[in-house]
Amino acid sequence: MDSDKTLEEYKAVSSPEEWEMFESLAGQLKGKKILHINATAAGGGVAIMRKPEVHQFQLAGVDVQWMALSPNPAGANVTKNCFHNQFQGVAEPGNELTEERIKEYESWITQDAPLMKDAIRGADVIIIDDWQPHLLINYIKDGYTEETPDGPVFHPPFNPSAPILFRDHIHTRSELMELEGHPANTAWEYVWKTIKRADAFITHPKDEFIPPGVPDEKVWFMPATIDKLDDLNRDLSDEEIEQGFEFVNKNLFKHMGQKPIDRNRPYIALVARFDESKGMPEGMESYAIARAELVARGVPKAEIPQLVMIGNGSVDDPSGPKELKKIMDLREGIYGDVMDDIKVARVPHNDKAINAVLRSAKLALQPSLAEGFESRVTDAIFLGVPVIGSDRGGIPLQIIEGKSGYVLPPAETRQWADRIVDLMTNHDHYLQLKLSTRDMFDKHNSKFTTVRNAIRWMALSAAYLKQ
Repeated sequence: MDSDKTLEEYKAVSSPEEWEMFESLAGQLKGKKILHINATAAGGGVAIMRKPEVHQFQLAGVDVQWMALSPNPAGANVTKNCFHNQFQGVAEPGNELTEERIKEYESWITQDAPLMKDAIRGADVIIIDDWQPHLLINYIKDGYTEETPDGPVFHPPFNPSAPILFRDHIHTRSELMELEGHPANTAWEYVWKTIKRADAFITHPKDEFIPPGVPDEKVWFMPATIDKLDDLNRDLSDEEIEQGFEFVNKNLFKHMGQKPIDRNRPYIALVARFDESKGMPEGMESYAIARAELVARGVPKAEIPQLVMIGNGSVDDPSGPKELKKIMDLREGIYGDVMDDIKVARVPHNDKAINAVLRSAKLALQPSLAEGFESRVTDAIFLGVPVIGSDRGGIPLQIIEGKSGYVLPPAETRQWADRIVDLMTNHDHYLQLKLSTRDMFDKHNSKFTTVRNAIRWMALSAAYLKQ
């Protein structure tokens, strides 16, 4: 892993009890090989979590490998639109799982499986991260037949005795997945026939996320996490902060000639992938209502906040360009009269730039319509930025009402606007909330960090190796 963080640095940001458990579990796993497989090495929450976790494992002498599928736009279209979006209830019509789309997806895995064969064969524990690579389970258990000029050649099972831990990272809507005739049910029936062969089904700590038919004895709950030491959250020098804003402002100008963020005025940050599930239109509407109210109250221009919507893309996520266009159309259409105060940037991967923008924000919004966890909420709280978040999925698990922010239904944009107006005008209330936000990280959100994540993965791996 490309990181200069040391075990001593991780120890310094952990409690003594955490570190004792980490070292004990790392000792138990010496000589064992753990393999993570997901869809992408950069972009999206899985990759953000895996990088520091794998690095920390390797520092502790635990043999962990991390492999990602090759970029495959056709296959990613299927997994995003027909799996993820269907399971989250945000799929647009026409994105039902069909036989043709199944073939597109399966050809992706058929191409990649042989390339991963040796790594899989050498693993003691195999972790399948999310729905994209789930079909690899069949290759692990059954092997495959290759058609050659000399006839079919059978390749034996890659590693049929190794424990397989499947990790669901999204907001799975179990009520849709069990509704006969619903596209989510069709997709679930397809993936479940393979995923049920895994030894464990791991999801975010919400009962509603457990899909139909998953046996209780296979279910484990695990939250998403942030890393205190990575570029998303570590302290930045003044020079790094300037570079971060320069990077974002250059990307704003590149896209429709947007004006730079006015750092002499406050701004509200919405950090997320450009995705159907992230509630960006609702965030814009909330901001516009609040802005109009602040103007009506005679709040000086210097105190009127801007809205900065920023995120990057991922090779396995085809929604980004389409969602970006939707947001830009809204910005220049409905919100055309205030569009200079709405900054929209879909930027290349740059954690330090996201860090610089988020830590300098007055507030953070997270209006997701469906959400597995969205660790940018805990990022903001760690940086001392209060969050107004939606009541969907794992977001309410991270926000302590009135202490580190507020939780509201994403469609109730008037309520969001009222909260924004109050926090922009009631300075005593805002100061009290801001002071308590960072304190809430230590009291509540500290369990959503890399060290805890590593402990959970090691404990699960050790448990299944003993079976």
